Amino acid sequence: MIPSEVTWFSSPFLAALAPPDPDAVVATATEIVERQRHTAVDEPGLGILWFTALSIAGFRQLRETHDQEQSVEAFRHAFLDPFYAWVRDQTAAALDASANPVDVLREESKRREAHFFGRAFTFDRPQDDEHGYISVVRGCYYQRLLVAEGVPELLRTFCDFDTAWMDAADERRHGVRVERPTTFGYGGPSCWFVMTKLSEPAHA
Repeated sequence: MIPSEVTWFSSPFLAALAPPDPDAVVATATEIVERQRHTAVDEPGLGILWFTALSIAGFRQLRETHDQEQSVEAFRHAFLDPFYAWVRDQTAAALDASANPVDVLREESKRREAHFFGRAFTFDRPQDDEHGYISVVRGCYYQRLLVAEGVPELLRTFCDFDTAWMDAADERRHGVRVERPTTFGYGGPSCWFVMTKLSEPAHA
């Protein structure tokens, strides 16, 4: 059974994916979770494991009836499209309401690092001050799971999930720049999230 804390993803994802046998997707995901459970070092890690296992299972069912390119594209739409507008709009609203939008990004990044990603990911923070925040992912649990299960080609789509909140930050409106110069999924040795305060927000 899919844990309740993962249904925020599983329900929209499976609806968008529209697999011919959703029960088989869940059964395959359960097998992956059992096989990889030893890698989940804490409660957030177990949530990440389920999130990733469902993704892999959905992709594998696509591969039964589609070629590789078609499967990756269909997976990408199901993985990203149901969430993009909601995440972008929620982030934009929070930035609009803040007198210091870079603090919104900083605090949300720290919250997710601690409570969503947990100890299965390794982070460095070379900058954390009034001028901005830099979070560097040195070790990625998504990558380890996808490689272990033989589907590293999905990692780029996992990386692109972050574009929703990144796109919400408007340099002129919020006075903050968000950059991601490198990620594991795009061939980099790490993932950099750089949030820089440029000016006071336009509504200040």
